Amino acid sequence: MSGISNAWYIFKSLPYAIVGVVLLLIVVIGLIICQFFVPKYKDFAKTIIGRIIVSSSIFILTIFMTINLSKFYSFMRRIEANGELTAKERDILLKEEKLKNEQLKTEIENLKHTSLNVQSFENLSELCLLGTNMKSTIAHTKTVKDPEQGITKIKGEEFWVVSLYDFEGIKYGVDLTELKILQDGNDLYVYGIKPKYIGIENPKLPNDVLCEIRSYELKDGEKVNVKVLNERNAEANKLADKYHTEDTERIKKAIDDYEWIRESCWEIGKVFVEDYLKLLNKNIKCMRPEEDNESAIPLQDYLNLQIESKLDEN
Repeated sequence: MSGISNAWYIFKSLPYAIVGVVLLLIVVIGLIICQFFVPKYKDFAKTIIGRIIVSSSIFILTIFMTINLSKFYSFMRRIEANGELTAKERDILLKEEKLKNEQLKTEIENLKHTSLNVQSFENLSELCLLGTNMKSTIAHTKTVKDPEQGITKIKGEEFWVVSLYDFEGIKYGVDLTELKILQDGNDLYVYGIKPKYIGIENPKLPNDVLCEIRSYELKDGEKVNVKVLNERNAEANKLADKYHTEDTERIKKAIDDYEWIRESCWEIGKVFVEDYLKLLNKNIKCMRPEEDNESAIPLQDYLNLQIESKLDEN
């Protein structure tokens, strides 16, 4: 039985018993005063009618007091024995239980919804927290054949390549599997929001503006009679592919190290995580990437524990 319904019945029943006791005392005291201190009532009290009236008054008040005290005592015993509830008391109890169950059901559904979302994403690349484009032109030259003294001339060969790199849709995000949670009361501390380079949405092969092997002659230290050796194009393309691989890796590393992009990505990731976890109805506090706490547990483990706890309450 709820505390509200108990108090309501007690305060409803108790005054009647108190009133009965008070009235009985008033009548008895009044009769005593009349009997011993008011001369004109002494003879009346000794008559048969007077005795009937006095006895009847005391009897009626005694019954009134006994009935109400009995009701009050029975109710208190029923509370202690957790006995049967009245219709009004049952209604109050059912409403309280219904409200509690609805709140628990909502909390469980929110936890399950968040948990399913976490399992659906390996990372946030599909959401593209931050995207940018980059173009870069890189030129390489390499001596293929060192200048050699011929019969009349000094001849040499060199490789030339000028490549345009176009990176569209460079993506940065946060890996959800790295998120960790530490709960302190109603505060939820989130660790592991670490911006990372995820990939390129639309990778393109480098566009070679120039890719060739040339021959030349040296005269007074200057290159003269420069010619493109078209018959050597296959060799030139092979050398270009080697540079393409090296340049692409170097550019990607530079993209990953862009500090200003990382900071912008963290700010966006912080807002996303705060909104993403609002269903948990906690005070979400996102910590900086360099901060960590050994007591924090993975987000998925935290959600599973919360679901189990709520199901036990239910």
